[in-house]
Amino acid sequence: MTAEGDSISSQTAELIRQAKYFCAYQERCSSEVLQKLTSLGADKQQQQIVMDILIQEAFLDDRRFANAYAQGKYKNNHWGRIKIFLELTRRGIPNNIIEQAIEGIDNDEYIQILQHLITKKIQTIKNKNQQQTMEKTAYFCTGKGFEPELVWQLIKKQHFDS
Repeated sequence: MTAEGDSISSQTAELIRQAKYFCAYQERCSSEVLQKLTSLGADKQQQQIVMDILIQEAFLDDRRFANAYAQGKYKNNHWGRIKIFLELTRRGIPNNIIEQAIEGIDNDEYIQILQHLITKKIQTIKNKNQQQTMEKTAYFCTGKGFEPELVWQLIKKQHFDS
């Protein structure tokens, strides 16, 4: 049943079933679900009905998705805040939700991960020219989405402490 009390067609009911399964398998955002519904042949009205039901029944929550995505990408993939922000933006997540998800990243753990990446990268660089090593390490870390000023601060601190 929709909010207006109309009955749902069997095709829409099947779309709802498939979308619930899609969302239950792993955390999804609205744009991923809409893309899936489009690939299943849902029209705009069906998409709206399915999205409303998924949100109502807590199968779909962009805030929950953003939090899980941010935590997972920084802990498992060692992505920085910039890359996480860009990827969530690309998925159509509103900036205020993205900012809250990024604020949920533990700063001490974030710095530890970055320090670990710096240490590992420095060890893999064959050319031990100090300037080139620092530049290659900074390029690597900023490419993973870490803030350039933080990267350079930690590279310099780590280099001069060793």
